[in-house]
Amino acid sequence: MQVGYIVHPAMPDLSTVESRDRSPAESRDRRRALYAFLESIWSGRRVLEIGPSVEGSADLLRSLGAAKVVVSDGDLASLSERFDVVVIPEGEALVRRPGSVAACRKLV
Repeated sequence: MQVGYIVHPAMPDLSTVESRDRSPAESRDRRRALYAFLESIWSGRRVLEIGPSVEGSADLLRSLGAAKVVVSDGDLASLSERFDVVVIPEGEALVRRPGSVAACRKLV
């Protein structure tokens, strides 16, 4: 099993003022572009999206072929099921926190 992450400069973490000030429509559009680009990753897979909820993101993942989508605000301890893909669209702060990648790895 390979686990890793990419910090994309166009997707800042939510702790920055810029991303907190972004409108829900802007967040949704940014996520839509990212998810469409990665469509082959979701196809037929169980997907866990971690982070602040963006209206329609779960529906978008399903429309791109995900078999099941669960959205979590980051409380990984409450999740007991396993996933094929864990996505943290604006999670630079999360992946830099000690132990967070290991916690995500347990869900895959």
